[in-house]
Amino acid sequence: MRRGLPFSADRLHLILNLARAVIFCLPDNPFKIIRTYRIASNSGLFDPTYYQTQLTKPLPSGQDPLVHYLTTDAETRADPHPLFDQAFYCAHGLIDRVKNETPLTHFLRIGCQKNIDPHPLFDSSFYLDKYPDVAEQGIPPAIHFVRFGLKEGRQCHPLFDPTYYQTQLTKPLPSGQDPLVHYLTTDAETRADPHPLFDPTYYQTQLTKPLPSGQDPLVHYLTTDAETRADPHPLFDQAFYCAHGLIDRVKNETPLTHFLRIGCQKNIDPHPLFDSSFYLDKYPDVAEQGIPPAIHFVRFGLKEGRQCHPLFDPTYYQTQLTKPLPSGQDPLVHYLTTDAETRADPHPLFDPTYYQTQLTKPLPSG
Repeated sequence: MRRGLPFSADRLHLILNLARAVIFCLPDNPFKIIRTYRIASNSGLFDPTYYQTQLTKPLPSGQDPLVHYLTTDAETRADPHPLFDQAFYCAHGLIDRVKNETPLTHFLRIGCQKNIDPHPLFDSSFYLDKYPDVAEQGIPPAIHFVRFGLKEGRQCHPLFDPTYYQTQLTKPLPSGQDPLVHYLTTDAETRADPHPLFDPTYYQTQLTKPLPSGQDPLVHYLTTDAETRADPHPLFDQAFYCAHGLIDRVKNETPLTHFLRIGCQKNIDPHPLFDSSFYLDKYPDVAEQGIPPAIHFVRFGLKEGRQCHPLFDPTYYQTQLTKPLPSGQDPLVHYLTTDAETRADPHPLFDPTYYQTQLTKPLPSG
């Protein structure tokens, strides 16, 4: 009588991969690589397909991608997963890359236990605060997210809203495709804005130097210093917001993330032309919905033609323009992003030309 194998097909696959490890790299301690292979494979943070797309040279025929990652040198290996940025993780100062350990194995051994972020777009503290059940399960936040959170549509960073992102795409995502992974692995022409208050196109127009080819504007905003980053949206003025005295800009937090975490909950204005108190008084339904006024305005109010400041009347503004706005163009955004010759007076009682003639000193350029 013919008997089947004494182990499953998955176990056979693992055994064959480990055998390849010995054949390809002949490690000094084969038991260590077997143990490390199993941990990395089960973590959810190694994507063989993604890893191979990031390599500068294709792998030899038959070589297992995870074995290559675990046994090659730091200069040759690539990022193992869209949500694990080796350079970003190593910048935390927790690992010397020349030592005989990969950033991913160090993260799985130490970093994830200390809730160290593996990627600029994964915020462990935010994830734990937003989903208390994660801490109750005793699973490190990054591991929980890649195993369960992605499929459940959970949000892992305040500046990436998966629901909003999908509403901005010109084509719906394929079934099972995660919004964040889509954002991180597709080109700028295909993906959409990651958050109502982060406009990648606008952000790049405000930078003093163009971004390096292939660099994501949102990642740049989150990882660069205060002097280098620009305003992320026409309606978020970082200097104005920081002048409220709520944030020390030299600390390790951007003004926008601070606003989303604290400022918008306290109805602090993000821009001189957004008046939270005026908006709430004019539209009582906003408070009833429980959405911070600035977030409500950029998500819904702009499209609905609502007014967010007493000195900017969107209806009046459009009647003063020499040419009608393009379909879908918001009057306030148009006013904030075009030159003085193109835009019109914002209110019947505010004449920008007359105002400047009354000043004792001319306004700074721009």
